[in-house]
Amino acid sequence: MALLERLWSTRAGCVSLQILQEFYVTATSKLRMPAGDAALQVDRLGKWIVHRPSFDDVTSAINLHRGKSVTFWDALVLQSAMKLGCSLLWSEDLSDGQKWGDLVVRNPFAG
Repeated sequence: MALLERLWSTRAGCVSLQILQEFYVTATSKLRMPAGDAALQVDRLGKWIVHRPSFDDVTSAINLHRGKSVTFWDALVLQSAMKLGCSLLWSEDLSDGQKWGDLVVRNPFAG
């Protein structure tokens, strides 16, 4: 929660369309959040800078997936972060401290 509050207060939040979709599915299925509440959270996060992957982003993610040991979906998240010019990507799926060019991955749940 503190991380989200900091991103809001500093206006530094960026998110990909893919992550908004994944959030909605996870919140409603695994967390059993009511669909209306999950939709409100997606609307709220949609006020951040939202990356909408293009065809070129998809093909770049495919190349990243094929060239590195990363799933296609994680490669698309990485591609979105790099396209947005992010220097930091918060992810529990990728390895904490991992570097992808100028992009560093941090796990928000790591101690």
